[in-house]
Amino acid sequence: MRAFTQALIYLTTLSFLVTACSPLQQARIQQEVTIDTHFEEHAGINNQTTVMVITLAREEKTLSKTTLTANEATADILSLEFLNKGFRVIDRAVINDFVSGNKTDLYSTRLLDMLEMGRTLHADFLVLTNLFENLQASNAIAFLPGEVLTSIDTSASIGVSSRIIDLKNGEVIWIGIATTQDQNFQKAVQRISKELILSLESRTSK
Repeated sequence: MRAFTQALIYLTTLSFLVTACSPLQQARIQQEVTIDTHFEEHAGINNQTTVMVITLAREEKTLSKTTLTANEATADILSLEFLNKGFRVIDRAVINDFVSGNKTDLYSTRLLDMLEMGRTLHADFLVLTNLFENLQASNAIAFLPGEVLTSIDTSASIGVSSRIIDLKNGEVIWIGIATTQDQNFQKAVQRISKELILSLESRTSK
C-alpha cells in the first residue's frame, strides 16, 4: 500500500510538472510579425508587373552565420507569395541559367549589371531579400537527478529585409523589414512574406 501511494504521488507530481511546462513553452513563441516599411507613392508596381526575387547574401557575411541555403529558401518563399498575389515572377532557374551563360557569379555581380539582367529577362522590378537574423537555441530541463524528462525549445527568431528596385531607373521604391518568432523556420518566413507583400499590396496602383 505504501509503495502504491508513493507511486501515485510520483505520477501526480510528474503530471503537474509536465503540465506546468506547457505554458512556459508557448510563452517563448511570439508569433506576431513586427514590420516596418517605406513605400514611394509614385511607384508603378501592381500585381500585373513582373518581379525578379534574389538574395545576395553569402554565408560568411550574414549575422548569426545564416546559411546561403536559408537565404535562398527565403527568396523562394517570398516568390511564392508574390505568385499567390498574382504577380509574375522570374524563376530562379532562369536567373541561374542566365548567370551561368554569362560566366558570372550572381553573388559578386554589380548591382548595375543585376539591373541590366533584370531588364534582359523582361522583369519590371528587382526584389532583393536577405535574412538578417536566424537564431535558435534549446534547453533540456532535468526534473530528476540524472534523468531528463522533457525539454523546452526556445523559438527561432527570424528577420527578413527586402527592397524593391524599379528596373527603369534603379530607384528603390519600397523597403520592408519584418521579424517574428517560431519553432518552424518555414512557417516564420511564410508569415513574414505574407505580411511584407500585404503591406506592399495595400499601397500599389490598381
